[in-house]
Amino acid sequence: MTPAIPERLGDCRIQGVLGQGPLTVSYRATQEPLGRQVTVKALRASISPSSTLAARLEREARVLAALRHGGILALHGFVQNDEAMWLVLEHVEGASLAALLERSRGGVGVGAALSIVVGLAEALAHAHERGIIHRDLRPEHTLLSTEGDVKLAEFGVAHDERLPSTPEPIEGTSGFGTPAYMAPEQILGENIDARADIFALGVMLYQMLGGVHPFEAPDLRSLSQRIRHDTPTPLLRIAPQVPPPIERIVAQCLEKLPDHRPSSAASLATTLRRLAEELDIPLGRREIAAALARAGLGGQQITSPAASRPTPPPRREGIGRAAGGQLFILFCMILGGSAIQANAPGIDRGFDRHDVLELVPERPAALRVLARPWASVYVDGQFVDVTPFARPIPLRAGEHEVLLRHPSAPEERRFIKPRLNETVLVEVEMKVPPPPPRPSASAPPPPPGPRSDGP
Repeated sequence: MTPAIPERLGDCRIQGVLGQGPLTVSYRATQEPLGRQVTVKALRASISPSSTLAARLEREARVLAALRHGGILALHGFVQNDEAMWLVLEHVEGASLAALLERSRGGVGVGAALSIVVGLAEALAHAHERGIIHRDLRPEHTLLSTEGDVKLAEFGVAHDERLPSTPEPIEGTSGFGTPAYMAPEQILGENIDARADIFALGVMLYQMLGGVHPFEAPDLRSLSQRIRHDTPTPLLRIAPQVPPPIERIVAQCLEKLPDHRPSSAASLATTLRRLAEELDIPLGRREIAAALARAGLGGQQITSPAASRPTPPPRREGIGRAAGGQLFILFCMILGGSAIQANAPGIDRGFDRHDVLELVPERPAALRVLARPWASVYVDGQFVDVTPFARPIPLRAGEHEVLLRHPSAPEERRFIKPRLNETVLVEVEMKVPPPPPRPSASAPPPPPGPRSDGP
């Protein structure tokens, strides 16, 4: 039942309902006399401000008051009296990630997906550094502005190590968070840390890239079982446009054991930014705004860089054209002379230098890498790809350093010296520790010891 809408709450003039929960109703409002658009999250009129349920809203205000980050919904004020309690929050004009996913059946695009997750990871890093774990990350709690800003909202069930207690689940709910985005340890009711939020980020990134949930199931029980025991369908099978290094990061976030996930939200954000730069994937607000526009959610459609370039001036005919032809002929003569010099015998062309990895080398050799279970490959300090990949890596003949990295294993370093037209194979077993054995439901009795018939 829709509650009666109040005309005002304090200095906020209510304009309409934005959403409802079991304890609260969120309103769009104007804060006067500032004229600022805000969101008012108010305790339902049927709940007394002095009740234990109301303490959850006060606790959320205390959590938000400790956070100051552009990616987290800002708290403007908290009001409590004998009759009501409410938060005054930053208002985001745009849509939730849930609405964007609903409109983008095939995924939101690699650039937009990485931009959103990097924004969330950086906001979470700020919270985690202050001892706050969100515990309820999901698309409904991710707000996207029409300008392309990312805002993390809803800290109502967050764990804050500064506060003496953690809020209890509301009667009739499944507990903290939404099962579809819970980490396995959270579903089991175990103590969790910041890596549970990283698992939820992995689910959301998979969903944004592939257009489907990684653990789709017909009911909550089956969903929980799949999250605890099943490996998702490889992302490249349903979204071949996703670069393999990005797929590997998503798979790492979805590891069952927390120790096998990225160690922190900050390191995840850094890794994704670096990969995006190496893979030439644009990140930023324009990617998010364009995704909202494509979905018809009011974002600002950004033209491509090529379309936004100024039109070049028209070419001059006659003398200009003749001069251009002469320059072209001169360029070809210089290029031909360089080629002759490069192939002349007895000239040192510097083939033994390996400070730069040449993707189209002058004297080709090649490297193949087989790493189990997988590894990020660096050659001469330059990131190449994440195994497995079928293509050989082209190199100059000569000495090279090959570095293999896995987040849960020591680095493996190899030195190779391929000859001209030779392909070198580097095969490495990354020393990833095995997961701890699961305790059996009923351990068998120990075998009887040796019988002693002595006195």
